[in-house]
Amino acid sequence: MPLKLLTTRACGLLICLALGLAACSKTPDNAVVLYLRMGSPVEQGIWHEAVTAIEEKYPDIKIKVLNVPYEAYWTKFFTLTASGNPPDIVLMESGFYPGFVKKNALMDLTDRVNASELISLDAYHHTPLEWLQIDERLYGLPCDTAVIIPFFNLDMFEEAGVEVPGPDWTWDDYLEIARKLTRDRDGDGNIDVWGSALPPWELAIWSFGGDSVDDPKNPTRCTFDDPKVIEAIQWIADMRLKHGATIREAVQTAQIDPFQSGQVAITWNGHWAVPEYIARANFKWDVAMPPIGPAGRAIANFGSCFSIPAEAKHPEQAWKVIEFICGGEGARMFAMKNIMTPVFLEVANSPEFHNLNPPDHQKYFIDALDFGRLRPETSAYQELVSMINMELEHVWAGEAGVEEVCRRIATKGTRILNEAR
Repeated sequence: MPLKLLTTRACGLLICLALGLAACSKTPDNAVVLYLRMGSPVEQGIWHEAVTAIEEKYPDIKIKVLNVPYEAYWTKFFTLTASGNPPDIVLMESGFYPGFVKKNALMDLTDRVNASELISLDAYHHTPLEWLQIDERLYGLPCDTAVIIPFFNLDMFEEAGVEVPGPDWTWDDYLEIARKLTRDRDGDGNIDVWGSALPPWELAIWSFGGDSVDDPKNPTRCTFDDPKVIEAIQWIADMRLKHGATIREAVQTAQIDPFQSGQVAITWNGHWAVPEYIARANFKWDVAMPPIGPAGRAIANFGSCFSIPAEAKHPEQAWKVIEFICGGEGARMFAMKNIMTPVFLEVANSPEFHNLNPPDHQKYFIDALDFGRLRPETSAYQELVSMINMELEHVWAGEAGVEEVCRRIATKGTRILNEAR
């Protein structure tokens, strides 16, 4: 099946699989797979099942699992590569993916996908393919999408007498609901529960009609000085500083998710939070569609994919592993454990996935995909976003005006983009 560049709008846990380390020299026909990852005990158990299934399907591939903390992930990756034992499969995040492609660090998988009897791009939701396809070539296969949507503490809604909104709610509805949910529970004159965590700024600026850059596929200028972007950032700032409807970091219980601890009624999170809330939340909760703004609804189109590094020693075995994990069998295995949003359509649209609960509205993770927007495709993405977040902290703290900060972000962001070109 020939690849076509998709134009449809669309839309974490870093994992690395490695084949052929030192042990492989002793068993060249029975390659060892080294799997570097950071995950919860639930995720580790699921990957153990996946490893067992792959080894049963391909007896010539033996898999060794090695857990690496998130903060050490890339350091370990580069150490293995520099030592002459490069990983053969790496789970890329979309924010890193364009930079690695630009450096020719990933193998072009286009021909393998076209020739595969197990993988077809038609089998996937269109959204991750939008950021995966670069110049009509493919350097990874999608394994999940990181949809971030609102989570509701239903007990707090009921306690405050606030009706849970339907899927067509707006940002104005969001503010009104958050204000009603912000309360002095014990009557001591101090607010002790808040309506919401701070909404994601990128979703707000998209739904207000703006964007962070001029062209996500080829960004040359940061557009935070756009009046629509300024309007969106001002809206979030007012929600916190004027209406007092979002929790401030200073009053959060240290090291505890304020949603999980019952300090906020609405938070924003991805599917990776579902197992944790199932295990630890002592209240009823559900998820919702993102609210609609003046320019419509929007979510960030990002996620993870499996890629083969250009210097991989065992690309054939690596490809077999990718075919399994990213195909229907692997997708179903992970989705049915409720730890990720599947992009394999047969699984994503299945009653089995939609009926997993909690949350009751599991399908919203899939429905929201149709409103995905691309993040900037630049090797400087992490630097750009870090700068934006640091500058916006001055706004959220009430230390600087919105327009002043947004114009400063536009200047700094444009410089970062140009230096990365």
